[in-house]
Amino acid sequence: MPRGVVSTLTVAALLAATAPAAAFSARFSWRGIPACAAVSPAFALKGVPRGTASLSLAMRDRDAPDARESGSTVPYAGRGAVPRGAVSYTGPCPPKGASHHYIWTIHALDAKGGDLDMTEAAGNYPK
Repeated sequence: MPRGVVSTLTVAALLAATAPAAAFSARFSWRGIPACAAVSPAFALKGVPRGTASLSLAMRDRDAPDARESGSTVPYAGRGAVPRGAVSYTGPCPPKGASHHYIWTIHALDAKGGDLDMTEAAGNYPK
């Protein structure tokens, strides 16, 4: 190959090597979760950082600023999910007839508890 000419294959290999990993994200649904119950929803995760040993999940009620954040840390087995009921927390309990907006903050932690990345997932309860 002439000097100064870069092949398409070389450029593709360089781009693949420097491409960022998929962004850490989470989805969940309140479907089947009773009001005021301590049954956490299942979470589907994408882009969980390599080296994640556990996940710290905490929920807050955006419509009740004085309410305490509730959650726990769970082991992460690398399956891209946290099963229903795995998080110890106080479930969503808006006043009767009201819908509140809840936000989950999820931290990916390494084996020493160091924070690798963070994401949030939100939803209204009840829908």
